[in-house]
Amino acid sequence: MDIRSLYSQTPACTRSQNTLPFFSQSCQGDIIPSVFIYEGNLMYLRNVIIATTAAFFPISAVAGSIPAPPPLPAPTATVGDNDSTDLFVGLNWTFGKTSTLEGVIGVMQTSIDSSGDIVGGRLSLHMDLLGRGNPTDIRLTGLIGSDDLAGELGLGLNFDGSGPFGVVGGVGNYWNLGTTIGFDGTFEGYVGGHSFGDFDDKPRAPVAPAPATMPPPT
Repeated sequence: MDIRSLYSQTPACTRSQNTLPFFSQSCQGDIIPSVFIYEGNLMYLRNVIIATTAAFFPISAVAGSIPAPPPLPAPTATVGDNDSTDLFVGLNWTFGKTSTLEGVIGVMQTSIDSSGDIVGGRLSLHMDLLGRGNPTDIRLTGLIGSDDLAGELGLGLNFDGSGPFGVVGGVGNYWNLGTTIGFDGTFEGYVGGHSFGDFDDKPRAPVAPAPATMPPPT
């Protein structure tokens, strides 16, 4: 028998239905790697994984699960003293050696802290408005106390040459009272009002701005 006739009767090699997608079958029946089919299947699997991940885990859902950063701390508000220096005028009624209406003009300096404590001083000129013989004098006094009432202590000097005298009194909101004590033992009292106004002007802490927050991710 002719061998060539036997070889010609061998059925042609066809691709098996059970062949794996990563391999192809040769005409000799051997299974060999197919580079091109292998690379194509890798691309296919990658696309399937990406599509499945996007379907079950949307980007917005993943972004929304990221916690927002904590808010920034608000700046600390500091409170200092409220300092003021103002001109003022006033009227006093004096009594003692001579009763008369006294006009006052001067300057007052005060410093008030956040708890309402006050320190300061005033320089004032006092004149007899009724011409009853009280000499004009100048006074320099210090103030210490609260925004409701400050004690006053200082010295004065008459322009008639009668010498210095002491001043002891109190200063409130729009009013004052006290006494002058001469070094010769004489004294006079006074009570009146002034235009300096209300001591209740203690500083307030500024309103702190709302803490900055980051907007939630979309």
